[in-house]
Amino acid sequence: MNVLNLHEDPHIANFLAFNEMKEALMEDHSGKWVVIYNLELQGTYESRSEAQQAAIEAGFDYLSCCIRQVGAEPLPLILLGL
Repeated sequence: MNVLNLHEDPHIANFLAFNEMKEALMEDHSGKWVVIYNLELQGTYESRSEAQQAAIEAGFDYLSCCIRQVGAEPLPLILLGL
């Protein structure tokens, strides 16, 4: 897996892990919400709130895990005045 070391930036490392898993996730989990933590798929859920609740109940550091909807495009990043 070609991702950052978890100790460098866990959130970005988990986001990059999601990107590497995206094609495989599309086959079975399109439209579902996933939680990626420690570079691994932790679960799939019907809604973002279910995914967030599962991450909290599992004790994951919310700022380090990646919660994304499979198949949804990310919102564009707009930098104003920079």
